[in-house]
Amino acid sequence: MTYIFSGLTRKTANAYRAGALDAYGNAAEHGVSSGTGVPCRHCLKIVPEGEGFVALAHRPFGTL
Repeated sequence: MTYIFSGLTRKTANAYRAGALDAYGNAAEHGVSSGTGVPCRHCLKIVPEGEGFVALAHRPFGTL
């Protein structure tokens, strides 16, 4: 079985960066990457050390 993963669209990522609420109505939490274990859900790469990121709940489908 083959799986294909795609990141968040630029429009969605920018909305979260600009303060859009997450899937549960909460504001995103902001952090600074340690360089490991912080994947970007937009570009699907690891966020480099010292770079900022937002952590949030995203629901890509219309139903649970």
